Amino acid sequence: MQVGGADQEQSILAKDLIQYKDNIKEAVKEGVFFLLICGAYQLFGKYYKDVEGNIIPGLEIFDYYTENGKIEPINLDDFNGKDIFFLVSHSHADHFDKAIFDFKGKNIYYIISDDVKLNNVDNETTLIVKPHEKYNFKNLKIETLLSNDMGVAFLVEVDEKTIYHSGDLNWWHWNGEPDEWNKSMGIAYKNEIELIKNRNIDVAFVPVDPRLEENYILAIDYIMKNTNIKYVLPMHFWGDFSVYDKVCSDEKSENYRDKLVKINHTNEKFNLK
Repeated sequence: MQVGGADQEQSILAKDLIQYKDNIKEAVKEGVFFLLICGAYQLFGKYYKDVEGNIIPGLEIFDYYTENGKIEPINLDDFNGKDIFFLVSHSHADHFDKAIFDFKGKNIYYIISDDVKLNNVDNETTLIVKPHEKYNFKNLKIETLLSNDMGVAFLVEVDEKTIYHSGDLNWWHWNGEPDEWNKSMGIAYKNEIELIKNRNIDVAFVPVDPRLEENYILAIDYIMKNTNIKYVLPMHFWGDFSVYDKVCSDEKSENYRDKLVKINHTNEKFNLK
């Protein structure tokens, strides 16, 4: 089993793994089972380009690569002069893109987990947050939960609306992991959701990770049954947009499938009332 980490740790791990590149390739050919979690699969490809533009060489086991800095274009004029907040739950490349700092403007602000390494932080435009804290920043009220992977989850109140974003706080239950580890991940997830139990949430973003196989629904099922969410958008599904239909057809979702919002493509816009 191999798990991921922040970019700096990924770089250190890559240097160590390269020494065993031939051995690992041979093990793969012989059918040895590898469980690659989160950023770990990146190191089995050709290379990984981090948020700083550094190239971390991979083991070249598989024919793919990962590049950061590919945020979809955002037209700031669409927001009609409103304040714009970029929230970063943690440093993993699928949640943080340094390109967000290319957006300039007097109404651009950043709320960033403290595991993300930054230089020259502007306290007027940037708030660094820790788990289990509450903040007032500009016109936002922010509460953070502790991710059982890395960083934080966000609960944000603005304009009399409450928005939840899980980041990598998830019920991580991987087939093949030791029972005690899976149990600890479930307990950690439930402990955090207990902190917002019965809260009214207007919009929530919750993982439904297909890599967890039949366990993909554990996190969304638990939070939907323990909070009052008006709309929930599935996330962390790695481009598999069919996940909406999968959740809707799952018998566990019978009492909340009408609250699911279907996502059809990246950069999609929604009008939720």
